Amino acid sequence: MRIGNRDVGPGQPVLCVAELSGNHLQSWDRVSRLVNAAWTAGADAVKGQCMTPDGMTLDIDDAAHRCTWAGRQTTLHALYSQAAMPLAWHARLMAMCADLGMLYFASEFTPADVDMMDAIGAPCHKCASFELTDLPLIRHMASKGKPVILSTGMATAAEIFEARLAADLKPVIALRCTSAYPAALDDANILTVHGLSPLGYAGLSDHTRSNTVVTAAVALGACLVERHLTLSRSDGGPDAAFSDEPHEFAAMVAAIRDTTAALGTVRYGPTASEEPNLRYRRSLWVTADIAAGEPFTASNVASLRPIGGAEPAQLPYVLGHPAPRAYRRGEPLDLGGKSWSGRQPA
Repeated sequence: MRIGNRDVGPGQPVLCVAELSGNHLQSWDRVSRLVNAAWTAGADAVKGQCMTPDGMTLDIDDAAHRCTWAGRQTTLHALYSQAAMPLAWHARLMAMCADLGMLYFASEFTPADVDMMDAIGAPCHKCASFELTDLPLIRHMASKGKPVILSTGMATAAEIFEARLAADLKPVIALRCTSAYPAALDDANILTVHGLSPLGYAGLSDHTRSNTVVTAAVALGACLVERHLTLSRSDGGPDAAFSDEPHEFAAMVAAIRDTTAALGTVRYGPTASEEPNLRYRRSLWVTADIAAGEPFTASNVASLRPIGGAEPAQLPYVLGHPAPRAYRRGEPLDLGGKSWSGRQPA
């Protein structure tokens, strides 16, 4: 899969995404500092949220439209008003990220959001977990002909499959996500990453802030990882409590890169760094002087380090045979290319 100028998928570096969410605090100075902090921390992409409060919910204050967020009671409309950024910022953020060599895209919540992000050149379209059952919205995303990222928090297997079908044949990254803020480790269920892979590609939207969760997901095949970023949790904001500070995000990126390097490829046999140590494998050595015709025994022949004599596999077949010549203690037991076991020495 190609997102913008990045190849994403097996064999490619994990795409590390810094989620701005509501941590911009509606300040352009702050959001530009967040972008620079993401770049310094090693992010490959920055993600915003393209939304308007009226596109999310009705401006109603009743039991159905109230919620508790960040420890306070509020209405959904008020919460989204606080989290939304001016729509004009998205084009500016895309240009800023491009200058730094990063991608910029956003979660989109209505067809109008999708149209706007597509018009300014978004490299992909992102469906948030709470919108996963909005199949017309996903179909509209897919109609743009770009990769679609589906966050799967709360979703059943059937709902995820229906969302995948709604995306038609477009490339899809399905993100394992626990839609709790923050999410507990025992709710992470990272093995699900492996189960999402048949849908296209798998990734992780992480709300745990645990690098163990992230590296486990990468080991299971996650090709994209996103996590919230803030300049400082003490600054407050609707998402600050479950967001990484820049040094923490940088540590996550480093852990991902180390995990990818350690995963390597499926291979057998010595690596280049191991080859010098092959000489310390075992072989057959004479442990006591042996006269010609004297039988080889466990008292005068043993499998020891290093290589030099016959393979250890020959030992059971050597024992009991008469020595064809005299041997000195410390000599490698050389069978002269003969295999007494029927197995040819290496």
